[in-house]
Amino acid sequence: LNHYAYGSVVNYLVRNVAGLKPIEPGYRKVTIQPQIHARLRFVNCTYDSPAGRYICNWELNQDGSIRVHYEIPFNCEATIRLPGFKRELHPEPGITDFTYTPERDYRCPYDWNTLLEDLRQDQEAMAVLKAQLPAAHDMAQTEDAENLGLTLAEMKYMKWFGFTEADVDRAAEQIFKIRQKW
Repeated sequence: LNHYAYGSVVNYLVRNVAGLKPIEPGYRKVTIQPQIHARLRFVNCTYDSPAGRYICNWELNQDGSIRVHYEIPFNCEATIRLPGFKRELHPEPGITDFTYTPERDYRCPYDWNTLLEDLRQDQEAMAVLKAQLPAAHDMAQTEDAENLGLTLAEMKYMKWFGFTEADVDRAAEQIFKIRQKW
């Protein structure tokens, strides 16, 4: 595993998915700002930094709440910014562990930037498309990379396919109510 390609993936997972980013060299001061998504129900990240071991874990629960567990090394400072949490945290070094209900429901795997290719893998989403946007349903069943790369946001402005903004809004409203199946 001593190749940059592997290291860049791990770097992305630590910095973005777990959310651990140094503010100063040596990790004495860090920001923890995870990216929570329904398709990745949990993250358990342990990072041995020059300043000590950081643990950054989060889990999206079936009820929509999020459990977080952080361990900050002694003589270090962390600023924690959690998605859907109203305030910034500045915990003392040691263990921080709690569950919160975010302002937004992260159990929905879809948003305006979801690709048609991702929607076609979900029978419930395809049923919505078939009922609300038949042309989008048909495009999702092709292997045309250009069509499969379309997002819901882009479809709002594709009147030549027969989509109206109102039609796409109605379909999106139903799709955004779909919850990830565990």
